[in-house]
Amino acid sequence: MQCRCLDKASIVSDAKSKIDYFPDPWRLCTVTQVEELKILLCMFPIWASGIIFCCCTFLCEWLAYYGVANNLVTYLTTRLHEGPVSAARNVTIFQGTCYLTPLLGSFLADAYWGRYWTIVVFYGSYLIGICTLTLSAIFSTQSGVFFLGIYLIAVGIGGIKPCICPFGADQFDDTNHKERASKALFFNWNYFTSNIGALIVDEH
Repeated sequence: MQCRCLDKASIVSDAKSKIDYFPDPWRLCTVTQVEELKILLCMFPIWASGIIFCCCTFLCEWLAYYGVANNLVTYLTTRLHEGPVSAARNVTIFQGTCYLTPLLGSFLADAYWGRYWTIVVFYGSYLIGICTLTLSAIFSTQSGVFFLGIYLIAVGIGGIKPCICPFGADQFDDTNHKERASKALFFNWNYFTSNIGALIVDEH
């Protein structure tokens, strides 16, 4: 039996050759299998980082959104001294804006920036909004600063919600049946992490 070495994988030249005196449960790889494994190992950091990025982004986004939205009426009535009707109206306008801005985000992602850069840019708006909202609560600033913060958050949501799931799906190759199955698993985990974020907020 003749063997040659390729990246520590032994390749059998004669497929019918057997080693009777040294039974081994491992099968010797072909050149094609070794090359495919090398490609997968090279791609794994990129693939894994993209999936982790998407799931963590969705988790943090839901934590931030529901952490703000669930307490807006209480904050507006107790800290900004608005009436119940005015507070409910402002919360409704904010939530409606959060569902309209994804139209802008999806348009920019498809026509100009791509999904990744749309997420990055709008995430910046989201972060600035959160910081503005936090500072307005700490220093008891005017209501204008507060509303600036929540609407920066609404703009940030517009770039994250329509892009994060498609961006995660882009990490998989639909021509590979194993990656198609992994894509379904990704959507399951993405949905799970988003609901964990909402659950954590509701429990507190």
